[in-house]
Amino acid sequence: MPAAAGTAAYKAPEQFEDEITTKSEVYSYGIILWELLHGDVPWAGRSELYIGRRVCDRNERPPMNADDGALRQLTESCWAAEADDRPSFADVVARLEAM
Repeated sequence: MPAAAGTAAYKAPEQFEDEITTKSEVYSYGIILWELLHGDVPWAGRSELYIGRRVCDRNERPPMNADDGALRQLTESCWAAEADDRPSFADVVARLEAM
């Protein structure tokens, strides 16, 4: 799949620059975790340009609830700005199993 493909709300910062890796998929998984935790659509009603600027230029992510639990920590680690700072899927699974 070309890096430019996909829904903007789930794209990792590097995908806005036409790069994709397995860590890009970890980012998208973090957005899905956010969706499950909040029961909402991330960046609802916002354009791809708006989302890209917030994610890439301002390092913003959808707002988290005040809960400081393990799922929040996992979610935030999955959507780290730098791909190398995100966990692998093996690490994600291990963290979920530990919960």
